[in-house]
Amino acid sequence: MVAERSDERADRAPEAPLPHAVADPLTARLTALAAPVVEAADVELVALEVKGPSGRRVVRLVLDADHGVDVDRCAGISRAVGARFDDADAIDGGYTLEVSSLGVHRPLRTERDFTRNLGRHLRLVRRDGTEVTGTLTAIAADALTLDIDGAATNVARDDVEYGRVVLPW
Repeated sequence: MVAERSDERADRAPEAPLPHAVADPLTARLTALAAPVVEAADVELVALEVKGPSGRRVVRLVLDADHGVDVDRCAGISRAVGARFDDADAIDGGYTLEVSSLGVHRPLRTERDFTRNLGRHLRLVRRDGTEVTGTLTAIAADALTLDIDGAATNVARDDVEYGRVVLPW
């Protein structure tokens, strides 16, 4: 979803605290404005990126949620975040707001990533470069359990570089 925003601004809105440290002041300000809107939609703000010169900036939000983020959810969040940016007069000049989900091809690395994909067919890439593919059936602090041809196989968490969802087609 891409939404064009103009230079028209309203009164400033109060800012929320930063969810995590961001080096660039503009990115930090936009993250502080966007995070409460995204969280209210029960979605995680994975990344916020600002590119381009003043007056032609592109602001990209990347979202994720336990059961995915569809286009309607992206559109609603885009409208709400864009309005918040405009109300706060957060960006000098015009800008383009892009809101998207992570997608299924991204690498799975965190506990949350694997938890979201419990019951799905995954390919785990080990730190030594070998791979194992199966259905993720359990997650423990020290291991991931895959069902491989009906047999439970534990893969040590420390041995896993990353995982990827294996699509059925």
